[in-house]
Amino acid sequence: MQTRVSLAILILFGFLSSACQRGPLARAPEPTATLAAPTTAPRVDATAPASTPVASATQTAPAPSANIRVKVLQEQGGRVSWSHAKNLIAFDVGGKEGKSDVYVARLDGADKRCLTCDKKEVPQLQNGNPERHPSGEWIVFQAQDPALRVPPGAIGNFIASPGIGINNNIWVTNADGSKFWQITRVQNRHGTLHPQFSPDGKKIVWSEIVKPGDGMGGQWAIKLADFAIENGAPRVTNIQTLTPGNLELYETHGFSPDNRAIIFSGVPQGRFYYDLEIYTFDLTTQQLVRLTENSEWDEHAHYSPDGKWIAWISSTNIPQVKPQSLEGMTRNPPKTDVWVMNADGSNKRRVTRFNDPNAPEGRDASAGVIVGDLSWGPDSQSLVAKIQRGRNESIVLIELGAQTAPIARATPTPQKIQAKPGASYRDVTYCTPDGVAQKMNLFYSKSLSDKPMPIAVYVHGGGWTAGDKGSGAGSADMQGLLERGYIVASLDYRLAPQYK
Repeated sequence: MQTRVSLAILILFGFLSSACQRGPLARAPEPTATLAAPTTAPRVDATAPASTPVASATQTAPAPSANIRVKVLQEQGGRVSWSHAKNLIAFDVGGKEGKSDVYVARLDGADKRCLTCDKKEVPQLQNGNPERHPSGEWIVFQAQDPALRVPPGAIGNFIASPGIGINNNIWVTNADGSKFWQITRVQNRHGTLHPQFSPDGKKIVWSEIVKPGDGMGGQWAIKLADFAIENGAPRVTNIQTLTPGNLELYETHGFSPDNRAIIFSGVPQGRFYYDLEIYTFDLTTQQLVRLTENSEWDEHAHYSPDGKWIAWISSTNIPQVKPQSLEGMTRNPPKTDVWVMNADGSNKRRVTRFNDPNAPEGRDASAGVIVGDLSWGPDSQSLVAKIQRGRNESIVLIELGAQTAPIARATPTPQKIQAKPGASYRDVTYCTPDGVAQKMNLFYSKSLSDKPMPIAVYVHGGGWTAGDKGSGAGSADMQGLLERGYIVASLDYRLAPQYK
């Protein structure tokens, strides 16, 4: 058995050392460096190029989206909110041009009913962007004001839609849609967007145009208010105007689970939607934190109920035209997928590939897919989301599986190296994606078997981090991995030709 394993390792060494002679390897997309147990770690959007040749010798990398499941809940449906108290979803459905309504249903589609259809108490144009109160007894939504004018045709319907919010007011209805209350009364060319309740139900937040203009509608601000029920009716008081960071566009997405911070997306002054970034704003300390930083469409960010994760949608790494006007967006809407990050903004990874024709969920991706509004399930392991292909909107359930499991990382403190009996190593040369012969040290236990073994990769390691190969040892951290049956690859960038 020992001979079989040693022979396999020698064959691997031969493959790695000869790879550069055959030409550069294909560059892995979206490179990241991870150290993860193969049976419990989530699928990350990309694998570190340096580790790819080694990992392929012992296990097959998971296929795109291997750890998620997608199920269509509503063939027709748009912006969505998952009520944990009632285990219902509230969503909007577009009808003929310039018309949409708010519906509720169970996840399996049962008990579907319209709350705003043919109701004289509420405007009968575009109603949408519903959000459930934590109690499940109230729903806040947007309604287009029929007394305010918009341009004729498709562009007018577009800017007055719940996703843009021009000439929209905030309304509240009860759970069965039998009563309605108007919360705001905007003027022409003003508007509101994305009303959200706090987890304790005592606050409400939305975005509002405070100065009309061109581009994205003008100058937006965040509106924060107290929400209460008095004599059976909703009451909104103490409305505050917030403009953290002095941005031009604010889109409110909700609160942190402890009610302490709000989370929103925003665009700096003079920029456009492809400069949307995700921010949090602590209501007590007034601290503003930017969680994304790229020239991409980052939007619809929501904390998981347990507070560990933030899910959002992004156009990152999806080839597409990036128009700089609302008219251009009607011709070339964004292509987006779902991403998840830790609550502090670290460990960002793409978890769906609706725009990847090679992924199971991307089989209809040729025309582009928009993942829009989304909402977490009570288990912090599933989401409901709006998916748009062309003009067709649907609501899907996305079960993340291991996607939200933390990635293990090791950064040991420098320490004295001690020899470990039974450990061995090999010098390995492998080919980087740009065709450079790179060296690394491969550490492994002498008590090997012929079964596939997990590999841990130290990036920028060398003797300082991973240990002294001359002693056949490694740091205490490496020794622990060897004892658990890992092969440890230590990539020493100082040995790269370009560093000499």
